[in-house]
Formats: sequence, structure tokens, C-alpha cells
Amino acid sequence: MSKLAKYDQNMASETGTIRDERLYFPDPFAPPFRLSGFYWYNRDGKLHRLPAHIAKEVSEGVAYLATQTAGGMLMFRTNSNRLYIEATVVEAELSQKFTACGRCGFDVYMRRDDFDRLIYVKTVLPDPGVKHMRLDIPDIGSLMLEGSSDIVEILINFPPYDGVEQLLVGLDNGASVLEPAPYAVEKPIVFYGSSITQGGCASRPGNAYTNHLARRLNAPIINLGFSGSGRGEPLMAQTIADMDMSAFVMDYDHNAPSPEHLEKTHEPFFKIIREKVPTLPIIMISRVSPNHKMTSVRREIIRCTYNNAITAGDKNVYFIDGETLFGTTDRDACTVDGTHPNDLGFLRMADGIEPVLRQALDL
Repeated sequence: MSKLAKYDQNMASETGTIRDERLYFPDPFAPPFRLSGFYWYNRDGKLHRLPAHIAKEVSEGVAYLATQTAGGMLMFRTNSNRLYIEATVVEAELSQKFTACGRCGFDVYMRRDDFDRLIYVKTVLPDPGVKHMRLDIPDIGSLMLEGSSDIVEILINFPPYDGVEQLLVGLDNGASVLEPAPYAVEKPIVFYGSSITQGGCASRPGNAYTNHLARRLNAPIINLGFSGSGRGEPLMAQTIADMDMSAFVMDYDHNAPSPEHLEKTHEPFFKIIREKVPTLPIIMISRVSPNHKMTSVRREIIRCTYNNAITAGDKNVYFIDGETLFGTTDRDACTVDGTHPNDLGFLRMADGIEPVLRQALDL
């Protein structure tokens, strides 16, 4: 059993771990469980979004944020009637703009074999400032809207703004654990960008636009959003270019400190990846904002990268005008602070990006 999943009875009284002989705790980091979102996990065994030596070289901010688990997903199928989840996060810090579960909670989704989409069930809710959290669902099958099924598929979204020290999944003794259904998209979609890409400020992990898209497209994702630290560094482009992926979404406009910085870095960043993977679908997104005046100069810089690629004969490049993603009504209701999307803003972002990704992936 992996270190992250070890169930220590000696710690039970200290941590509040449930003592129930009706439960058993399989290792959630070993087959048939499917872990995604951590591209280098099979090499280093860490729930980090970048290897430490690369993250440190990119910047101090990326080195810190890469240990946070945005985009992490755990999936499996089971006939257990009970689902128990226990987790310990690294920091459990409070934030002015985040809910506690939006920063360091885990979301649970479920799908029956005869139902075509994942349905939100519950969130593993942390108490403010408390690193240890638990969720016990005694009759998970009863939560479906209609009918019943012996087998359900479970998806657990990891915290977008915290690291994970331990994760336990408890099931009925004698229950089966099976592989989840195959992804419709085999290779991960890689997202690179800012705090918005990382998930700020969704009320819970599953409401980040990247996680919406993962569920809708039935695809694994790699979330390389780094809050305040997505600056378009060449090393990041080189690292991304070396990844085996189905598509790349380039969304770091918000972290470019000035239009001049964006102009200096955007097309070179794109070219590093394009030269390494000539046919990879690449989607460029300009800044999303309820304020039209903030987007025009930056949008044209990104559109220029796109137009130059098209002129050069590139047939696998796409442009999304971020100004359109909040829609035409109640745009001012889409953020928590004029910049970071709330759940409505993220939903509208997913609605706008989904058809472009479907086209790019031929879905």
C-alpha cells in the first residue's frame, strides 16, 4: 500500500479515523483505481504537477504551487453500498476569496452503468484551518435520481489549492473494486495558465472550468495553472512540449504582467511546442474579463500568434476570444472580484471552450 494511502490504526484516536470492521481500505493509488492529473507520478510517486527540479528552475512561485493538486482525479467502479473517504491536506489555509472546500476540499461524483454522465454527490468538507477531513456516505446507491444499479463509478476531484498528504477510501468488506470505464480521450488535455486555470475561485473543485471539461469530454487533464506565476517561461514550454497529450490549452494571459511581456513571450512559447509536436491541437485563449476595456490590446497579441500560425499553414491551431466566454448577460455576476470566476463564470467558460475542444479532438 502506498504511503499516501496507509491506514494506521495506531493513529485512529488521534486523527478520528473511523474504526469499523465492516469497512476495508484498498490502496487507491494502485490498480484497478485510476489516478490522473499527475503526469510524473509513475516516476516519482508524488502528487505534484511538475517534477521538483523543473518547478524550482521555472520560478519560486511555480515550485510552491506545483505541490498543489489541481486537476487530480481518482476514478474506480464498485458495488459497495458505502463510501468512506478520509484525507489529510498539507496546509488547510484560509483565503479571503475562496471557500474552504474550494481551496482544499475533495469533490465526489458518481455514475451508474446505465447513466451517461457523472452526477455530483458530496464534497469532503474541511473545517477551516483543519488539515484532516472525513466523509461517510452510508448508502451511496440511494443518491441516484432514478432506479438502482449494483455497480457505480466514482470520481474524486482533488483540491486545487492544497497538497495531499494522505487519502483513504473505505468500502464495504467484500465489495468489488473495478477499473473505471475507459476515457473517450486517451491522452490528457494539458492546460497552462494562471490562477483561473488552477481553479480560483470555484466554490468546490469540480466547478473549475478544467474539471467541467474533463467530465464533459470524458478525458484526463493535466492542470498546469500556477496562480500569479504563469509567465510563459521557455522552460515551461519545453516541459509541456515533451508531454504526450491529446491537446494543449494556452491560457496564461492573466499572468503576463504587461502587454509587452505577453507580446515578447506568447508566440515564442507557442513555437517551442509547435516545433516539437507539429500536429498537436493547440487552443489559445485571451483574457476572460467582465470589463471589455481590459482585453482588447492583449487579445490582439494572442490573435496575432494565431494568425501567424494560420498564415504559415498550421491547421491545428484554434483561437478563443476570452471576452466572449462570460456571455452577453449578467457578465458582472461571473466573478468574485472582477477577475477570478465564480461558479457561474467557470460554467460559462466551459460552455464556450467545450465546442472548440470537441472540434480539435474530433469528438
